[in-house]
Amino acid sequence: MQIAAVMERLTREVGVADHTMSEVVDYAQQAQVAMADAQTDLAEVLVAIGDSVAATTHVESNSEAHQHTIEQLHADLIALIAVITANAEHMRAAQAAVTSVQQDSQALRSMVSGFTI
Repeated sequence: MQIAAVMERLTREVGVADHTMSEVVDYAQQAQVAMADAQTDLAEVLVAIGDSVAATTHVESNSEAHQHTIEQLHADLIALIAVITANAEHMRAAQAAVTSVQQDSQALRSMVSGFTI
């Protein structure tokens, strides 16, 4: 009788875990889309700042401090895009891992649901 109760509890817990994993996969997919959108937006900003740096270089009245600030912003945006790109890769890897766990969970649920005592 205790084995049947344990099996029932295990089946419920696997179902809950599977649902949670589905939510995590959905969230990871949404985050990946948002990261891709942010990466596109930042690439456009990077081009605009690059244009600004080029234009600023040709303006004689610009101060050296202002020039340095714009160049630093340009460098910071390049670094930020690199971080976002790396983060997107980590999100893809996390999504793959969650999908694998979800598949294992579904396989376990199938095994448990077919188990009779």
